Amino acid sequence: MHYAHYLRVRPLGERISCVKVCIANIWRHKHRHVFSSLTLLDEIMDLTTPALLFPAISLLLLAYTNRFLVTAQLIRQLHVKYQDGARDEVTRQISNLRQRVLLIRRMQAMGVLSFLLCALSMLLVFIQLIPIAKIIFGLSIIMLVLSLLISLHEISISTKAIEIELEDMEQSLRNQQ
Repeated sequence: MHYAHYLRVRPLGERISCVKVCIANIWRHKHRHVFSSLTLLDEIMDLTTPALLFPAISLLLLAYTNRFLVTAQLIRQLHVKYQDGARDEVTRQISNLRQRVLLIRRMQAMGVLSFLLCALSMLLVFIQLIPIAKIIFGLSIIMLVLSLLISLHEISISTKAIEIELEDMEQSLRNQQ
């Protein structure tokens, strides 16, 4: 129990080092003290644990917003092309762009939900509801992972859009020759 108090009052770097030592001790000594070391690892969730996700989630939300802005700009450019008469190229891109906008919206929603759950987890740690805080923090991580998986799918769709652009350029080059 005295180790748990030690971990709570130490800076994050020292806590991580202590956890590594505990894990090493668990690995080396397989006897009754293993269980006391596991409860030590169970007790180290404090306000800094969910706070570690804040920079990552913030950067992801920034990246998602950037993807949305780039997609919106692309839609505006395609609208100009459509008005200029390049209807074939634009119609091939419309369904792709609709799907990308939908996925980006879902990515952002999952990211924001992850951020909110992370903040809620911090509040629950603050009011000493650690078991519930752990569950909420786990849900936050799950939302973050889902957001990343949706992002991966959106990236694959955006590469298809690039392939359409390349096909159109190749077709134009063939027509010029």
